[in-house]
Amino acid sequence: MVGPLPHALERHDHDKVEAELMTANQRIATAADVSIDVRHAEALLKTGALQSAIFNSANFSSIATDANGVIQIFNVGAE
Repeated sequence: MVGPLPHALERHDHDKVEAELMTANQRIATAADVSIDVRHAEALLKTGALQSAIFNSANFSSIATDANGVIQIFNVGAE
């Protein structure tokens, strides 16, 4: 039968396990952040597509300019 491990070895193992857990937690947090970013990007794309569809399906012309009067966007009715 093997006796108890030296205290220094036990502490080293504990530190190693703790470091591995911290790394695993960081990976999980990073994956969660990426997942949130992907969902936000998808929502933004869907919103932009809907906005564009509404803008271009209008039965009237629509022209948007910036503060200097430069045309920024117009729909198919304004062509």
